[in-house]
Amino acid sequence: SASKNRPPGSTSKPCRTPTTSSPIYTGPITAFASVAPEKVLDARREGLRARRAELRTALSERFPDWRLSSPAGGLCLWVRLPTRASSRLVVAAESHDLLLTAGPRFFADGGGETSLRLPYERSAGHIQDAVDRLALAWETVLAARPASAPSRRRPALTA
Repeated sequence: SASKNRPPGSTSKPCRTPTTSSPIYTGPITAFASVAPEKVLDARREGLRARRAELRTALSERFPDWRLSSPAGGLCLWVRLPTRASSRLVVAAESHDLLLTAGPRFFADGGGETSLRLPYERSAGHIQDAVDRLALAWETVLAARPASAPSRRRPALTA
């Protein structure tokens, strides 16, 4: 009988799938699913808030003339560059193994050269490394030096 196979204390009823004759108990899964999502989401939100704050701090310290957005939601900060250099910065960043998307990609009218979108959903350890690589790329843009081809000396970061 199926009641013999039920986990101790389980009040859930078994169901059978077309591919197996073993009963599947939905009670424990339902109980987990009804409690865990809020805890998981709360932890995820807290982690994202911390990474957003870490990115804002690192950018503010390294690039005082950049204006940063204060998003109410989402997973990206938008940066206003002091000059029309988004596309050049993205090319330079690639030579430092940092993969970004230039601002014009997000503007239907072809604008966006003073905008840069920086996601912060990556793990906290990547943020400072990404900002360091971004600083090297920005130095290249300011010096108007052509960016060299990516060397892949280190793993590429997608930001």
